[in-house]
Amino acid sequence: MTLFDNIKEKFHEILDIYFEKEGNLNFLRIKTNLTTLVEIEKLSKKISDYLDENYDSKEEYYLDIFSKGAEQEILLKNLNDFINTDLQIWFNSQDFILGKLIEVKEKSFILQVNKKGRITKEEVENEKVHLIKNYIKF
Repeated sequence: MTLFDNIKEKFHEILDIYFEKEGNLNFLRIKTNLTTLVEIEKLSKKISDYLDENYDSKEEYYLDIFSKGAEQEILLKNLNDFINTDLQIWFNSQDFILGKLIEVKEKSFILQVNKKGRITKEEVENEKVHLIKNYIKF
């Protein structure tokens, strides 16, 4: 098994891994499916420790761990992977709703929505959805 295979097997959050050269600097780039800075920092520490213990590199390199980004579209068929995630649901090019995904049903899903300080549950029918994206709160 290669170094990349070993890392991917040990850390399931990894989507892609590769070496890249920028000028005189070498980078080990790792793309994850994580979306928060705290999660990425934790993974970065774990991978760094793993590399220190298991990989003896003659060349100097910088570890660069990053998110695939929140701008990537989420497909309805993959919604179960986003339970307890804050989402932005678009119904058309102008109307959307923000909420935390709490349940996925066959033809709909349920969001926990904050409506002017009041937390409610709202069911959204799949056929009314135009686009779904991660929503990151700051």
